[in-house]
Amino acid sequence: MYINLFAQTTKIDEAKLILKEIIDALNKEVLKYTFIKIEPYWKIKELTHVQAEFSLTSKLSIEERKHFLFSVSDKWTYCGNPILDDEVVASIATEGCNYIKSGIEMINIIF
Repeated sequence: MYINLFAQTTKIDEAKLILKEIIDALNKEVLKYTFIKIEPYWKIKELTHVQAEFSLTSKLSIEERKHFLFSVSDKWTYCGNPILDDEVVASIATEGCNYIKSGIEMINIIF
């Protein structure tokens, strides 16, 4: 699983905490966790760009995936394979988005 996060903070520690809260919502044990990138976002000074990859003890079921995604945002755009819904994007700027977890400007998840 891969997460590309744009966090509403300039502090690295706060960005890591926002990502941890997202991962904690999975209710699965994380086997391996790797930060690929964590740095100020060059385009918007108030954001921190976080890229992380991790493995879970077991694959998410469709219901677990839906529950997890809804815990992060109520509005997702599905990319990639339309049958698998293997890549999703949520943004505070997406039309119809009424809820996105605190601290998230945009998030992209690849399952």
